[in-house]
Amino acid sequence: MATPDLRERGLDPAHILSVASQAIRSGHGHAFRATATPGGLCVYLSSRLAAGDAAPALTRVGYRVARINGTGHRDLLVTGWSSDGLESRLTAMRAVLRRLDANPGSTADAVIERVRRLPTRAEPHPETRVLADARTQLQAWVGACSGIHAPANPAIMPADTGNALRLGLARTLESAIDDLVERHLRVAGHALPLFLSLRQHTTEAQAKETAIRRASIIFHLNATPPGSAATVQHPAQPPGPGSPSPGPQTGGPMPGRPARQAASGFPSPIPGAVSGTGAVPVVRPAGGRFPASRPGYRR
Repeated sequence: MATPDLRERGLDPAHILSVASQAIRSGHGHAFRATATPGGLCVYLSSRLAAGDAAPALTRVGYRVARINGTGHRDLLVTGWSSDGLESRLTAMRAVLRRLDANPGSTADAVIERVRRLPTRAEPHPETRVLADARTQLQAWVGACSGIHAPANPAIMPADTGNALRLGLARTLESAIDDLVERHLRVAGHALPLFLSLRQHTTEAQAKETAIRRASIIFHLNATPPGSAATVQHPAQPPGPGSPSPGPQTGGPMPGRPARQAASGFPSPIPGAVSGTGAVPVVRPAGGRFPASRPGYRR
């Protein structure tokens, strides 16, 4: 699908479809095709609900996105990268990195508290399920705060130098965030069995404190991941004329989205981590390029 025009705009169809697919809530349908057009990349979705999930997720990652009029607002047009959107995402990603780095035992604490609150008749060994839920919810929290992480083709970059630098920095921060997420999960996986063993010999509060402290030391969670400290404390400002300043920040992740619901309180959201209202403009179809309906799907 990647035409020279799409590559110049930095549009990677596989990345766009992956972000959209991960964002779509279960039962809302799916994203099934992306087609190059003179206006950008048209993303075809199976329902308006799917479009309602995908559009703000793509915007949060930094894309310029519009709903296509004439298709029941079911399909999306991705026209390129937004300088303001990328700057806002970088601000949010730095906040996520600071939060994860400053609270290395928070995921372990949440996992242990969930096990402590399980009813006595729950399954005899819930550790695997609780840890799997922790991974899903921690990744959902990251996606809701600072954008979904999806594989991207490093060869496809926007022609605009400033946006290319912003996008490259965002991908570096994605790797740093992924590293911290894995460290949080490793310390939780080590602390939970320690807690279950220690609570047989002391109070649960003391067992939890000791388990988290020992696990944090083992995995060196006080150390910032390689390459992340400079980016968090000394944000890079891409050169070039008209470099925008970060836009205004709202009070948190967009309400009503599946990632926000799944990640609620795990760990608690970062105030001001996500900017923008999520509103997506509407564009009118050009001729017959955007069908008003497709067999097998209802608006």
